[in-house]
Amino acid sequence: MNPVNKNELPPDQKSENPDKKKSSSNTNQEVNPYLKFSGIGIQLMVTIGAGAWGGHALDEKFQNEKPIWTIILSLLGVAIGLYIVIRAVTKMTNDE
Repeated sequence: MNPVNKNELPPDQKSENPDKKKSSSNTNQEVNPYLKFSGIGIQLMVTIGAGAWGGHALDEKFQNEKPIWTIILSLLGVAIGLYIVIRAVTKMTNDE
């Protein structure tokens, strides 16, 4: 027979350490803002890149002397990207 430790509860009655739960939720809260801001940066980069790529494709298709579509769509991508950033930051500050 195995000796039974009087201080140890059976597996179905064991409770998790509440300190572990607190520390894991704290690390999740610390990581979340960094992930949100990196996601915002990636969205901004993709939006501007898509505008520049689309403008370049249109300039090649229409064989423009000056890259007018690249300029227009790049600036439009910047405007849309800034709108996304401002909306996300405003939402984050309102949530806190």
